[in-house]
Amino acid sequence: MSDAPVHCLPLETSTVEVWKVPLDPSGAAREHDLATLTETEIAHARRLGESGAPWAQAHTALRGILGHHLGLAPHAVPLRIGSGGKPELAIASPLRFSMSRSDGLALVAVACGRELGVDLERVNDDLDVNAVAAAFLPPGEIAAIELAPPESRRHAFFAAWTRYEARLKLRGAGIGSTDPAAHAPLVLVRAIPLGDRHAAAVAAEGGSWHVALREWSGQV
Repeated sequence: MSDAPVHCLPLETSTVEVWKVPLDPSGAAREHDLATLTETEIAHARRLGESGAPWAQAHTALRGILGHHLGLAPHAVPLRIGSGGKPELAIASPLRFSMSRSDGLALVAVACGRELGVDLERVNDDLDVNAVAAAFLPPGEIAAIELAPPESRRHAFFAAWTRYEARLKLRGAGIGSTDPAAHAPLVLVRAIPLGDRHAAAVAAEGGSWHVALREWSGQV
């Protein structure tokens, strides 16, 4: 499409925006949220039942944020599933994005001209973190967990897990895949401070970028 937006207004190339999106898990998806989504997305949200409400809220925020940077109405943002199952824009644009949600919160990360991935996890007190780490995490992340004091190792695990997942999401790779950071010229990962209840991290290509943490309140 020759007239497709090719900008990321007003996002600077050195900035990775990470938007915190609060989610209300109660009830059905709200009509306000459904009005922004496509028919396919609406059908998916309704099939999810009660869990469709936070799904619709997260995707409404995603469309609002992308529309702001593309100069498009939220419902007009064209999305598709790319290689490896990673969502992407269906138009020519340097804008890149990633989204993750867990336990009443979603994160939407956007950047201009650099691939990225974001991951968010609730800190689960019941998970056998030692077994999961041994089964899935690369040696470097396991070593980082083992360096943490014993009383902090559960949080260290979730910090390590979100770093690992963020790198995988950057390339659209699945759990257990070779760490995609090894195949990129440079990938940096930064933690997102969210308190004790959640752990989060964002990975992005290149070394000259910083995180701008934003709060979603229904509009940009």
